[in-house]
Order: sequence, then C-alpha cells, then structure tokens
Amino acid sequence: MEPYVRCAFCLTGNERSVARKIEQKGLGRVLIPQKVKPFRVNGQWIDKTELLMPGYLFVFSDEAYPFWTLKKVDGVIRVLTYGEKDEEGYLTGSDLDFAAWLERENGLIGKLDAIQEGDFVRITDGALQEMQGKVIAMNRHRHTVQVEVTLFNAKRTVWLGYEVVEKRETEKAE
Repeated sequence: MEPYVRCAFCLTGNERSVARKIEQKGLGRVLIPQKVKPFRVNGQWIDKTELLMPGYLFVFSDEAYPFWTLKKVDGVIRVLTYGEKDEEGYLTGSDLDFAAWLERENGLIGKLDAIQEGDFVRITDGALQEMQGKVIAMNRHRHTVQVEVTLFNAKRTVWLGYEVVEKRETEKAE
C-alpha cells in the first residue's frame, strides 16, 4: 500500500470520471469501493456490481502533496480531513485500516458464498448493523442466511441477504 492515502468525495454518478482526472494529474491511484450484489432477473440469479459508498474515492499515492491539490481537481467536492488543524488530509486509524482492506480486495467486496451453517457472522448493514450472531440456516436459492442474534436479552432469528453479513472466525463478546 502506498504511504499516503486520502478519501475524496464527488457527486454520485461522477466517480469514474473524477477518478480518471485524479489519475491523469498524477495524484495517485484511485479505488472506487464497489460491491457484488445478487439480483433475480427472469427467474435467474445474476451478480451485478454497484457502488458500496456512492461519491467516495480512495486515493493512494507514493508522494506527499497538500490536500487542496486534490480538492482542485474538477469534480472533487471535498477531501476528508480530521478538523481545522488537519492540513494533510491523510487517513489514519480505522479509516486507514478500512482503506487498506479495500486495497487488498481491489476495491470490490464480493458476495459471501463461503458462509455455512454454524459460522459466526457480523451484520454489516441495516438496523442490526454491527450485531453478531450464528448462521443457523441457509437458503442458497434466495441468497439468504438465517442468523440467530441476541436482542433484548433473548435469542431471535432474522433472515438476511449474503451481502449484509461478514464471516467471523469465532464468536466475539459484544
């Protein structure tokens, strides 16, 4: 991973053209976070790629430059910074960890066909986001898993799409 990573925001729908402009100006390599999502078309499941975070671009660079250089690129609305005193605009902490994870995945988050009954998962989207549970059933035809979670001190089950759960190696305490 390049040592300098920034997150820029542009208008939704302009991600590819703004990414091209950033790369043409030599400001770094751009990843546009995307996810693979199953859709049912004419009775068949097909995978489509869609934006994971519409409007967000992650810029990886070998060279340091002021964040306003990136902000001057046509189409960039703002560059993520950590308050008024942050004149660099480089990602740190968990934001940098997320960018590194995106880079390892080449910006594409795939569907989770590897999940099996008995696996522990973390819910990554929706009202139950960040909750953890155990897969107790699967419906491969509908691309869903039934997850047992503890809610209000009681065990409950919920059916979720593959794309909103992330496999864990072990159960973690909440």
